[in-house]
Order: sequence, then C-alpha cells, then structure tokens
Amino acid sequence: MIARAFLIFMVMGAVGVSTTIGAQEHPSEHPTSNKETLTKEALADSITKLVNEQSMLQGGYFLFYDSQENKPLVLTLDKVHRDRLATLGDGVYFACADFNAQGGDTYDLDIFMKEGKDGLTASEINIHKKNGKARYTWVEKNSRWEKKLQ
Repeated sequence: MIARAFLIFMVMGAVGVSTTIGAQEHPSEHPTSNKETLTKEALADSITKLVNEQSMLQGGYFLFYDSQENKPLVLTLDKVHRDRLATLGDGVYFACADFNAQGGDTYDLDIFMKEGKDGLTASEINIHKKNGKARYTWVEKNSRWEKKLQ
C-alpha cells in the first residue's frame, strides 16, 4: 500500500509540483493585487477539492515530497485558509492550507492555482512552514515579489 502510494506520489512530483514561489505568512502578508477575478471562497473550495481528490487516489492521504529534508510526507488536510485571496497576476492565485503529518508534525503548504480554459488547476505547491517555523518569506524588489529563504 505504501509503495503504491509512494509511486503515485513520485509521479505527481514529476508532473510539475515545484518549490519556487511561496508566501511570508498567511494570509495577511501574502502579496495581492487589486484585480480579483476569483473569490477567496472559490479558490479555497478548488484547493479543498484538489486535496480531497488526490487523497482519494493515494490511500486517503495527500502525499508530498519535502525536498529540503529529502523525504515523502503523508499528510491529512486540517484546513484551507479562506481569509484572503492572494493574487500574483496572470490568473495565478494561492492560499495556505494546514496539514497534519503522520508522526505529529504540522505543515503549512502554499497551494498555487492557475486559471485556464478548464477552470483552476494546481500549478505548484510549496512548504511554507514546518511546525510553525517558516522556510521563506516574501520581499519586494523592483515592484516584484520574490521568495527569500530563511
């Protein structure tokens, strides 16, 4: 069972989940824009649906690879933050989601969704925090938001 789930997890990782963009804290410090074409509730619902669908395919867990610690994570969703819509432009949005891992650790993942002709699809997922300790923050340089590693 674990080997099958890990294989599915590895395929998901190869399909395009990266660790390139994140957020400082949720959600008040996330960069936003004034143009919001999507509601925060719709974004949170799409993220919840994504996590639930992936979990159904993966033995009831959301599997994610922690590249910093070189290990797979077996996660269950606690909640998706619905406080604020974080907009990065070009139809890309994200929200924080809190997860519990087997073994007791907690993770805050930033889940990015991109608008397309078929609706919202996941474009990347990043570990923002492990057990409340941030791995990165946002800094603004030349009117662009960039991730700053901790």
